[in-house]
Amino acid sequence: MRFAELLADLARHGMAARRAGALDRDPEIADLSQQASDIPPDGLFVAIRGMRTDAHDLLPRAVAAGAVALLLEREVALPGGVPAAVVDDT
Repeated sequence: MRFAELLADLARHGMAARRAGALDRDPEIADLSQQASDIPPDGLFVAIRGMRTDAHDLLPRAVAAGAVALLLEREVALPGGVPAAVVDDT
């Protein structure tokens, strides 16, 4: 599924997503992960704020591990070249 298709599906289910990052990129998303150091090929990294760690702080690690797109809960400085979407609740 393309990143734009994923965002359209979110919108169809009442979850508004604001695009951020590399707006001109629409990578194929084959899988997802919430583990920044264990991104599957063509993986979307889902940043979740936890009790001990805010995964938004791990975005550079996720991109270095191969994330082709990011799903976030808040606007943050993004590593270059990766599209992202901000939603209310990941």
